Amino acid sequence: MVHSKGEFRKWLTSAVAPLLRDAGFNRSGMVWTRKGVEVTEIIEVLCEFPRYSNMCSFTIELGLLHHRTSQILWGASEEKALKAVDATVHFRIGCLISKDFLKPVDKWWSFAKQTSAEISAEVCEVLRTDAMQTLEAHRSLEKICMLSEKMRMRLAPADQLSLAIGYAILGRQQESEMLFQKFIENPKSAWQKRAKDARDSLNSESIDEK
Repeated sequence: MVHSKGEFRKWLTSAVAPLLRDAGFNRSGMVWTRKGVEVTEIIEVLCEFPRYSNMCSFTIELGLLHHRTSQILWGASEEKALKAVDATVHFRIGCLISKDFLKPVDKWWSFAKQTSAEISAEVCEVLRTDAMQTLEAHRSLEKICMLSEKMRMRLAPADQLSLAIGYAILGRQQESEMLFQKFIENPKSAWQKRAKDARDSLNSESIDEK
């Protein structure tokens, strides 16, 4: 039984960490990352303890961070501690289990409903056959944009801007500009300045290349 965050971390260390370590992921708390030349893959475990129970529940969030896109959007170093929400595209494991990115079933595991052994076997299988395979298959900007397009109707502002930047890098200027204008033409948008700065950075890169 897992009754505290400390116990949950111990369970992760024994049940999940070895699989991810063997696959080349590095751990920081409850986040695992695997850095490539262009893209960093992120697997993050999110846990909570409901008020009506002292048993832990958790889900898994996945992310793919395209280094150049992130630098253009945030102007920040890649060396900071990453979470899945920092990625160029991120999504819950339920998207893969339900095979639906637009209206996914949000999958949570609960130690109040299953034994530790049952959860260990199920989670490792999902990580091995769904999570890591999906991340490996989308380690390019083009594939990352394809994933974002599947969730386009529910993308957060930062994710929409990441997609706009991705389109621009890929040479899909018309689609990129349509997304940028959504923020730039809206003076009430808290993202207006960041959108302008990102587009200016892309335009500057284009001029330098010429």
